[in-house]
Amino acid sequence: MTDIRANGTGGAVGHGATGAQSEALRRILLSSSHASEGGVSVYLDMLARVMRARGWDAQTAALYRSPRPDPRRFDEIMVEVDTLGATGYGRAFWRFLSKVRREKPDVVLGAMPLSNVMAGTAALLTGSKAIATHHSPLETHSRPIAMLDRWLGSLGAYDSVICVSEAVARSFGNYPESYLKHLQVVANGVVPVRASCDRAHIVEKYQLNPDLPFIVMAGRFAPQKNPLAAIKAVSKVPGVQLVMAGTGPLRPDVEALISELGLSDRVFLVGLLDRPDLHDLMGTCDAFMQVSLYEGQSLALLEAVSAGRPIIISDVPTQVESVIGADGGLGATICDPEDPQSIADAITLALFDDVHRARVSKTAQALAQDVRTDEQMQSDYAEYFCSIVGRTG
Repeated sequence: MTDIRANGTGGAVGHGATGAQSEALRRILLSSSHASEGGVSVYLDMLARVMRARGWDAQTAALYRSPRPDPRRFDEIMVEVDTLGATGYGRAFWRFLSKVRREKPDVVLGAMPLSNVMAGTAALLTGSKAIATHHSPLETHSRPIAMLDRWLGSLGAYDSVICVSEAVARSFGNYPESYLKHLQVVANGVVPVRASCDRAHIVEKYQLNPDLPFIVMAGRFAPQKNPLAAIKAVSKVPGVQLVMAGTGPLRPDVEALISELGLSDRVFLVGLLDRPDLHDLMGTCDAFMQVSLYEGQSLALLEAVSAGRPIIISDVPTQVESVIGADGGLGATICDPEDPQSIADAITLALFDDVHRARVSKTAQALAQDVRTDEQMQSDYAEYFCSIVGRTG
């Protein structure tokens, strides 16, 4: 397995473009399985903007719309349906393949398991170079799609298989060498959090109790993000407020649980926020909490790390990896995401145990200074895309 982050600037690849003109006429198709709101759509939109700035023709495409579409970030959606039925997979693949044949991109990138398979198959049939990217551990993938991905990667359909974290890469450790030799790690990067306001402004803006600490969660209201367990945990810790930024299919369940537990004065739903507003929350909160059942390498968590605030996370490897310091110490409080009492205990430690806070604070502050930036990540990807099409600038 290779890590192309040698110096954080793409220098491990070392053969990038020197400007827009040198990369003129190169094409890249950046694909997702569905056009949903979330990290993948942001990731593809970011890559498209970076490559356009380098003079490439960069397009984004999704195989289908999804129940929570974010069509603003996609140039084309292959099949305008919320879910792919029995015939939907065939229609989506045929339209995707037709697009690749017609437009002949130099590089086709997949950003989810199904789109990885589509990209690899299209590359085999058209001669384009395919890149698969994995944003979550293997065990979270659909078994049939995972089997196809393994077969395509072992066959050499992918020029590269990129994982967003070491923990995600390790989840493929039992794959054959013919697959693993293409595996690389390009860690996520984020805009460092710098709050533009103080705590008093946030308390007034969201009508919080100024005398109580508040925790921030940011993410979809979906089973993966575990919002119901988080609310149950907060109900067990008197005098703590929870601000939840986001929305999603579990929103009705979230609202019902808040009402059932009588937490309307301590749990606040603030909806989808733009990045500056979210950063203001992260930069002024008493703790950031992410108790997901699984992650790849969460952008929200990396942002929270950069803010230097106390952090509470689930004890899954892809989460813990982001809060381990150079000395092996932890810069966060860890909990079992499936046990609300464990989450409640972690909240108590993070907010009220001075000895524990002092123990993790030093590591947390060091991590905050060393968070990988979005510019470093963008440079690594851009340099790599340029290198695999044989450009030397």
